[in-house]
Amino acid sequence: MINRVELKNDAKAKLKGKVLESLKIIALLFLISFVAIVVFGFIIGLLNMSIDKGIGSLLLDILSLVISGLFSFGMLSFFVKISRGQEVTYKELFSKTDMWLKYIIASLLVGIAVIIGFILLIVPGIVLTFGLSQTFYIILDNPEIGTIDAMKKSWDMMKGYKVDYLVFGLSFLGWIILGAFTFGILYIWLIPYMSIAQANFYNKIKVAYEQKNIG
Repeated sequence: MINRVELKNDAKAKLKGKVLESLKIIALLFLISFVAIVVFGFIIGLLNMSIDKGIGSLLLDILSLVISGLFSFGMLSFFVKISRGQEVTYKELFSKTDMWLKYIIASLLVGIAVIIGFILLIVPGIVLTFGLSQTFYIILDNPEIGTIDAMKKSWDMMKGYKVDYLVFGLSFLGWIILGAFTFGILYIWLIPYMSIAQANFYNKIKVAYEQKNIG
């Protein structure tokens, strides 16, 4: 059984002294995304291209996915390293750009699996969401692993922990609601806190999984 209080307290302790670096990495990702979208819009306007709204929206979605592919593993690595007590700076954001295609493939496959689950019934969709929730952490730790194998490993790793993961996620609900009343200012601290706590969850079940398989 996961002790969520312990994981969250540990996340708070490890975030101390890393708030500024966390803010830098979040601000950088936001800035890159914003600039990319502005430049994209400018190019379309410069070329005087008349694009259907649906196609334009699709192109923006593709652009967002590519940006996510380039930087999401770097951002994930940043918070995982903090959760493991390793030294890291905002430059970690740019450390995993070579994994962009793997991120996109994993996002699409996990998304399709979850959507199918929700089409069948809401409960299977939720179960699949939780069961596949560790896929990106697994790929980060094992860059050579195939996406399907990472999904299978996540499913195996989450056996017996899905309810814990649900309760763990719901335990942040009060903070999320409170953040809305601060006009989002609280999220400057909350996003890194939640990210480190979630990495703690992965670290915990990873150790248990490895011990179980060794035994």
